[in-house]
Amino acid sequence: MGKLASGRQALVVGAVCLAVLFLWPRLGAMGAKVPSSLVAVIVGMIMVPLFDMKVSTIGDLYSINADLHELHVP
Repeated sequence: MGKLASGRQALVVGAVCLAVLFLWPRLGAMGAKVPSSLVAVIVGMIMVPLFDMKVSTIGDLYSINADLHELHVP
């Protein structure tokens, strides 16, 4: 049940972000100055911790190595 609930929460976040993408440019001057994609990302970032949503992030799915690769001649 936990995986299904997180899927629904991810769907809600996606739907809200998609609504922001389509509705933000219609707000007039503010919508023309600030890109809707930036607003959608910020809304999603605020929404997840505010409502304590359990959605998977890139950090949950993958590990990012901060080490530099070795230089070598091919």
